Amino acid sequence: MSSGEYILIVDSDTVIPLHTIKGLINAFNELPSDNIGLIAPKLVYPDYSFQESARKFPTLASKF
Repeated sequence: MSSGEYILIVDSDTVIPLHTIKGLINAFNELPSDNIGLIAPKLVYPDYSFQESARKFPTLASKF
């Protein structure tokens, strides 16, 4: 069971660039909390071009 304020779910092949987590937390804190259930970063390839996600809206269940 988590006791933290945030839960971060990361796939085993994920590379997290410097400052990404801080940016996600800042975005979460800047929006009205009653409108947020999940925040996810934009997926990019190593050349930083946009990567389409296999699922348009990831769910907590799809991560397990």
